[in-house]
Amino acid sequence: MKRALTIASLIAASVAVVPSVSSASVPHSFRHEVFALGMGGAYTAGAWRGSALFYNPASVAAKRFHMNVPVRFEFGGVGGLTQMKDVVNFFKDNKSDLERIDQLPSWRVAELDREAEKLDGKGGTIRAFPAIRLGWRGVGIQSYAVFDGTPQMNSGVFQPRLDLNAYSDIGVIAAYGRPVNLGMLWYAGASVKYFNRWQTTRSFSLEDAVNTPGLGDVVDLKNRQTGIGVDLGALVPVTRKVTLGVVAQDAVTLGDVNPDMSLNLGVHYRVLPRLNLVADYRDLLNASDVSVPMHVHMGGELDLTLLRLRGGFYQGYPTAGVGVNLWLIKLDAVYYGRERGSKLGYEPEDNVAVELQIGLD
Repeated sequence: MKRALTIASLIAASVAVVPSVSSASVPHSFRHEVFALGMGGAYTAGAWRGSALFYNPASVAAKRFHMNVPVRFEFGGVGGLTQMKDVVNFFKDNKSDLERIDQLPSWRVAELDREAEKLDGKGGTIRAFPAIRLGWRGVGIQSYAVFDGTPQMNSGVFQPRLDLNAYSDIGVIAAYGRPVNLGMLWYAGASVKYFNRWQTTRSFSLEDAVNTPGLGDVVDLKNRQTGIGVDLGALVPVTRKVTLGVVAQDAVTLGDVNPDMSLNLGVHYRVLPRLNLVADYRDLLNASDVSVPMHVHMGGELDLTLLRLRGGFYQGYPTAGVGVNLWLIKLDAVYYGRERGSKLGYEPEDNVAVELQIGLD
């Protein structure tokens, strides 16, 4: 075990010094797995099921043949699902007044301002994550898309507004991994992802918000950027039950989109053949400049063959997931919380996601 810890430390030290072009607050092109979200988002050292290309490319060295098409839809609330409902009801109940707000008496405008101010910082988020995956004998490839739109109330200085932050990534990731024997068996891997990103940040008056037909009409699809990221990772089986994982996410970046490197550490403990526990400490170097609890992810999965039960903590917020396994068809659902701000409790977000997967896993 001492030798395994030494190897893991050397790997972590080596990937930590890999240069990366810094661009603060730029999101990684990352497709979260719904089963990992159910376990608090931890999977750096996990490789027992699902595509783990984005979590650790070394996992493909331990994966058998898999070919599947998963599609996930997700919605959430900035400040909570109840607050998202309150924002929707505000626009629904006051639609006619907001459409002609410049014609309203001053007392009614002031009343709408007060109602909107109570919802400051609240809103909703809509995401979609389709993909096509194929892997066999140490090689994995995945074409994927990430769509993320978040409208959010902003009380503003002079008048309330609705801010929209949206981006989409469409790309492909390929990984290669193989076992390595350095006195003990462990696994190493690398992945390369190429993607196109469209991103927009818009601010609307409340009148414009109700008169804008849809998100597609305000996203500037001509604002395309390209990005290339290289991930390096390793899995070190310490014992038959314990595996350590380390990955440098976006250790090398090229193109227009250059997120900071994220050095992630993880551990996987197979308590029983069908009970797995995992824990991650993501972004060890704190390139994201957030508080310590926000780096921690942990959870577990109990496999009951047809039914899989999951639970954990994502940055301290609880998560719960369930999966139905019908061999070629799998259905997964998850509830998870996460923090959009720089400290826990600043800007919490509740999310619910459902994914349908067809194919071999």
